[in-house]
Amino acid sequence: MLLLLLLLLLLLLLLLLLLLLLLLLLLLLLLLLLLLLLLLLILILLLLLLLLILLLLLLLLLLLLLLLLLLLLLLLLLLLLLLLLLHHHYTTTTTTPPPPFTVTKNVFTQWLLL
Repeated sequence: MLLLLLLLLLLLLLLLLLLLLLLLLLLLLLLLLLLLLLLLLILILLLLLLLLILLLLLLLLLLLLLLLLLLLLLLLLLLLLLLLLLHHHYTTTTTTPPPPFTVTKNVFTQWLLL
């Protein structure tokens, strides 16, 4: 009888040990799952950071392109101004002033005198 009781107690202890081991294993699995979730969260955050950096680079590129376009427009305006100044210069300085107006009866001969 005592032996049976000891065996029963031993069996109970074994069962308790097994239950404790199972609980420990469950806790370990839970910890592993939490670690995986944390890793996944870090990965998602890194991807979002990368996306943000790429977006900022794209914005910077767009800004540079806009600046280049503005610079090109300014250059074109300066060229137009230069052409206008050259045109003004050549139209005012290269022509000789007309001779003093003489009264004639015929306009055609007046034009020939010029």
